Amino acid sequence: MVTVEQNAPDVDAPEIEIVQGADYYDADGRAITWTAADGDWPDIDGAAATWLLFPPGAADPAATLGATVVDATHVRLELTAEQTAALPYTVSEIRGRYELWAVLATDHKVRLAAGPVYVGT
Repeated sequence: MVTVEQNAPDVDAPEIEIVQGADYYDADGRAITWTAADGDWPDIDGAAATWLLFPPGAADPAATLGATVVDATHVRLELTAEQTAALPYTVSEIRGRYELWAVLATDHKVRLAAGPVYVGT
């Protein structure tokens, strides 16, 4: 499992590396999971989470995928081989970026995490 520790909202998280054509399922221990310290995120119970992937220098995301709110301090992203194969390749020196957003039960939109991402083969 890839765990991304998030110490505070809107603080850059560690880099994520994704291999094109690989599966990232929780059942295999390969899901990408963000973990926040208790109280660092707003109440995400009942929230809808979305992961966005931005190629280097892009203002618009190349991929928008649903993520799962596991509990008050964990959000999980599972990716299929088909989804990762469709992600844009990242040149090794230039990273893309991701953002993890949630729409809370109050309908408020909040960014939970952001950081660099490398998509390779």
